[in-house]
Amino acid sequence: MRRRLAVLLMLAVLTPYAAGCTTSGTGSDEQGSCVSPQLAVQPGTAAPGATVHVTGQWFLATCGDVLINGTPATQGQPLGQLTLVLTDAAGAQQQVGVTRPDDAGTISLDLTVPSDVATGPALLAVSGHGLPAQLDIR
Repeated sequence: MRRRLAVLLMLAVLTPYAAGCTTSGTGSDEQGSCVSPQLAVQPGTAAPGATVHVTGQWFLATCGDVLINGTPATQGQPLGQLTLVLTDAAGAQQQVGVTRPDDAGTISLDLTVPSDVATGPALLAVSGHGLPAQLDIR
């Protein structure tokens, strides 16, 4: 029960970082959505010291999914350096990687789960961008 509470608390703290963007222009049929960055980790269960594969998309500094007067806006610009942080079941946070998105705003990298991480549900997040991905440490 304490672990679930810890995970819910972590989500409540990280949720404000997942806000998307909107547009503000003069086009009569302008639409703004800006998809929030998304992160995934495979496999979803790993032991301390194991390697997991992390993928993500929509790590853009500007909205690239906006239509202005029915025409796609320019391609969104990728964010700069991204820091990946693992929060374990005990609430301890560790930086586990650094990467840069490609021109399309996607990331793909392998990470090693720290050997001193607490077992139980953990969250892997890109610091300040999007919602975390869940990883079960066993």
